[in-house]
Amino acid sequence: MISDPISRLFQISKNNPKQIAISENNRNINYRDFFKLCYLVSQNISTKIPETTPKILVFASSTIEAYSAIFGTLMSGGFYSPVNFASPDITVLNILKSYSPHLILTSTDLSARIKELLIKVGDQITVLEIDTFLEKVVTSEIIINEDNIDFEIDYPKYENNTRKLAYVIFTSGSTGIPKGVMISRYALSHYIDWAISVFKPEIEDRWAQYANIAFDLSVLDIFGSICSGATLFPVNCSVDKMLFGKFLYRNKITIVNIVPSVTDLLINSKQLNKKNIKKVRLVNFCGETLLQYQIESFFNVNPKLIIHNTYGPTECTVSCTLLRLNKNNYKGYCLDSVALGEAIEGMEIKLINAKETVGEIILSGNQVAEGYWQDQTANQSFAIKRSNGKEIRTFRTGDWARPINNNLYFSGRKDDQIKIKGYRIELGSINAQIRELVNLNVSTLFHNKMLHCFFESNESKKIDLAAIRKKLSIELINYEMPNKLYSINKIPKNNNNKIDYISLKYLIEKYSINQESLIYI
Repeated sequence: MISDPISRLFQISKNNPKQIAISENNRNINYRDFFKLCYLVSQNISTKIPETTPKILVFASSTIEAYSAIFGTLMSGGFYSPVNFASPDITVLNILKSYSPHLILTSTDLSARIKELLIKVGDQITVLEIDTFLEKVVTSEIIINEDNIDFEIDYPKYENNTRKLAYVIFTSGSTGIPKGVMISRYALSHYIDWAISVFKPEIEDRWAQYANIAFDLSVLDIFGSICSGATLFPVNCSVDKMLFGKFLYRNKITIVNIVPSVTDLLINSKQLNKKNIKKVRLVNFCGETLLQYQIESFFNVNPKLIIHNTYGPTECTVSCTLLRLNKNNYKGYCLDSVALGEAIEGMEIKLINAKETVGEIILSGNQVAEGYWQDQTANQSFAIKRSNGKEIRTFRTGDWARPINNNLYFSGRKDDQIKIKGYRIELGSINAQIRELVNLNVSTLFHNKMLHCFFESNESKKIDLAAIRKKLSIELINYEMPNKLYSINKIPKNNNNKIDYISLKYLIEKYSINQESLIYI
């Protein structure tokens, strides 16, 4: 039987009321008070919204208030959509227009901005500042008997059906136009059940949340920690993100969940050392292609680590494959990248439309989304098949994978596969080859019928692009050779810490008048 998040939180709050649930910027809240706060939020939602399924927008950073908004929304019977407060106005406006929430939950410091944006949208939407509830928590009489920790609360029961929504996360994709992914309560509960069974978090665990709440990777952090009785440590300021290694040391973090590129930040800043990750027992990677050197960098300073490589699009509730690695077995799964692993319980992965040795990944099972928010055209990627009298949801990911030695290896996006001179080229493969040849962070993209390659250099002097071009011309096949090379101080990332291809295309257009193939930016 699948356990729902609210029931899990309720039981933990009864059994371990004084255990710290969240430690955020020197603010701590225990499970008893956190449950009280969530309950107050849910009551306010139910009071202000007559609908049986409140549609809530959470506009906040990774704070105690944000987490109470998330759990309070689910407790009220509604669903939520988290929006990154650092997003540009145009992104927030597009989400507001598309989602049209019944209520916006935010904090006092962000209230003015969201109200200004609502004026531009022209909607009369109530804005509730959650931090005003915190002072009420300590004095509230929700918990009647402190000795026995009896919760005399009649809160709405969480419905684990296949249709009722838990959240809608908007992804920008490569176009920059937000697209809402609808995840059901059943899918979320299934994923959290699996994660807790595999990660095995204990109350002594201290779980870092690096991802923004608007990035679905944070779903694992929020629900995995709070629904298991561990302590959540959000990384919610730019200094801590840049000094993440020191954050791990200072807070004695034991569980880390990050995209692989965060490893590069740790390496380049010399923060990936024995001291900083001494207490870390588990590192989970998701959201990007994992490379061998990134794994080795962790094992070199902490050989006792367990490392997970997981894969899954937002449309399949965070992740749906798992590869469990240790110091002794990881090399057997490393080629150009690290293998994706096997499908988790309740999910199935297969390849279709195989060309040569590559096929498109199709995912099916309990965690597949209900579709895209008010986007029937995009919903064509979803389908329902019948098996043994049951309906099973499927999703065409647009991701390509290559089966090698009974393992699947990510091979780029469907839209990353291009043809030059009649040859099909995978940009992910080009990246991997060039990265290995020059030992620099690199990003390639195809734009205006040309292959562009950006090299990241943090050195005080410019890298020698001419020398790089010479080396690449020797090692690469002629049709794989980039048309233009760029030296850039830092490859831009979006709010989800993934490569910002929109910004790279802007740079290409900006410097298009320069006909030189070697460009320093």
